[in-house]
Amino acid sequence: MFRAMKVSWRNRSEWLAWACPPRVLVWVVLAGGFGWLSGHLLHRRGSAAASAAAEDASGSQAGLTPFTTPGWGVRDGLDLAALRASPAGVKRTAEAALWLGSASTEDLAEWWPSLAAEKPQDGGLLDLVMVRWMELAPLAALTQVAGSTEEFRAWWAWGKVAPALAMKQAKAFKSGHAWRVLQGAGAGDPLAAIRLAEENPALVDPAVELAIIAGLRNLGWRDSLAYRFSTATLRDWAEHEPDRAFEWALAHGPKVDAGTWTLLVENLNASDPAQVAQALATMPSGSAREHLVLAQAAWIAARDLPAALVMATAAESPALRNRMLTRIGSNLAASDPTRALELFREVLENGGEALARRVIQPDGEGPSRTEESPTEVWLDQLMAQEPAKVMEITRAVGHTDLEDRAREIWLARDFDGYTARLCELPEGDPRDLELDHVVAFLTTNPLAVQPAEAFPQTLEWVAAITQPALRGHRAKEVIHAWLQRDAAAAAAFFADDGEASAEERAAYQELKGGAQ
Repeated sequence: MFRAMKVSWRNRSEWLAWACPPRVLVWVVLAGGFGWLSGHLLHRRGSAAASAAAEDASGSQAGLTPFTTPGWGVRDGLDLAALRASPAGVKRTAEAALWLGSASTEDLAEWWPSLAAEKPQDGGLLDLVMVRWMELAPLAALTQVAGSTEEFRAWWAWGKVAPALAMKQAKAFKSGHAWRVLQGAGAGDPLAAIRLAEENPALVDPAVELAIIAGLRNLGWRDSLAYRFSTATLRDWAEHEPDRAFEWALAHGPKVDAGTWTLLVENLNASDPAQVAQALATMPSGSAREHLVLAQAAWIAARDLPAALVMATAAESPALRNRMLTRIGSNLAASDPTRALELFREVLENGGEALARRVIQPDGEGPSRTEESPTEVWLDQLMAQEPAKVMEITRAVGHTDLEDRAREIWLARDFDGYTARLCELPEGDPRDLELDHVVAFLTTNPLAVQPAEAFPQTLEWVAAITQPALRGHRAKEVIHAWLQRDAAAAAAFFADDGEASAEERAAYQELKGGAQ
């Protein structure tokens, strides 16, 4: 026998805790809010002006106090001087939106140079002012900003307020900003933008398409998906209108991936589970129906495990039953590990589900996305509870990929526990194979970032291998890795007065001689 040795190494896998996304989300909401806010306030300003004229004519509304925006301290009736003195921010943007309804082209031309110099601190206000300027005097505005870094914004704003005219002038001027016109049209009149894009296909790039998609979403989710299918758009729709998004998905099943079906089912089940059940009863067989069945099984399993198991038993095919059990198993592992292990063995004996990550690329999507296999999720949960039994099951059913993955998880989480089990094995090929796995893990596994001083202990694991050929091969691999990490320490260890055994020193000298 050999003595058990502990190898010191650190698992350096880290969680990257992003503090940024919540802040980014706030700014995205604010930025999106600028568009709504400006339109609302400009509309309010215009409506107020029209109402005032009607009131003057009729005299029926005399004596009412001016309307102001409560809670913000936003002031009506500001002049340009007061606006220029206001600090940048949402409040000034709101005040400017009120002011723009009565601003003259001279006011806008006067304010623009100093306002543009503040970029990008107040980019939302720049868009707001430029849109109004292009409504009032587009050629004068273009003349003033021509050749500046803000010329693009003028063409974008003109495209937003008058797409066809802006495109005609962009071509006549040979401005180089015709694609900006399309981008602005996408924000202001996406249907006009689509027509212009069809007439000018060379101008369409990803930025233009994104602008059109975003504009169409303001008109309706269906319009956006009809123009260009996007998983992100469908998922957003499901968050806001789960029933309508689900109906759309049923009619366009082949485009919908498994993860999106899961989201659709989760959202709809919260409000109308009967609609999901009805769809399952009427959908024809195919991948879309299978994704829906699996999503429903996972949702039920999170709330009623016995019902989910009954549902899996009634599956229309062994393959579908297997996939359903795989998703149910993740919930069962937490409440009944013994039963979860039984199901795990059953699933593997019936073929299992591919461990490799599945690449999903729905129609119309760009870069592929990857989703973790449910089998691997289930395996990870079971390994946290019964690693030895999971290893026994995977080996018994001959599922080599899962056995290797289980070993890797166990070694990474509990190296001493794994090697203690190894030490109980009798000498022979099975133990040698396990020793070989341990050595390979310590030498090459990216999770096992071991210090250079651990190499001598790794060589002790190598020395315990009884097969001479395997032992010699592994010794050379460890020595090579040691030379890569710390050649000086390796040289001292394998020197004539070092700690290496004669066999290890011979392997080192052979390796060094081969290198020479």
